[in-house]
Amino acid sequence: MKAVFLLLCAAMALTGVAPSDLVKRSTACPNGWTEISGRCFYYVPDPLNWAEAEKKCQTMNANLASVHSSSEYRSIQMMIAKITHGFGRTWIGGTDCQMEGIWLWSDGTAFDYTHCGVFDNRYWRQHCLCHELRRKQVLG
Repeated sequence: MKAVFLLLCAAMALTGVAPSDLVKRSTACPNGWTEISGRCFYYVPDPLNWAEAEKKCQTMNANLASVHSSSEYRSIQMMIAKITHGFGRTWIGGTDCQMEGIWLWSDGTAFDYTHCGVFDNRYWRQHCLCHELRRKQVLG
């Protein structure tokens, strides 16, 4: 069964950057991408499952978005709300498919930001993360 989620890709503006360097900052994003904290983000309105979403991002030399701070997460929320004019679920790059409870970002960066209640993996029944944008999060 295909989940009806949209996706958010993130990439560095420079090519050839090692995954461990992805959280280092750059300033130039391709046309149509949004710069947040020195990284480039692109919202893709395609209804795909998590694996298909990650593959789609990879075709754009990116990965599903990783999140590394509360301010970055808030900026991502605002970007999605601005683009969609609505609210809904969006895949991000967190996964624990290799071992339950050990979360990794698909871009290889450290899973260094967690905030209870921010990310959703459907009551621990999925092995991937999505972001659910709700009106109170944006307006609140």
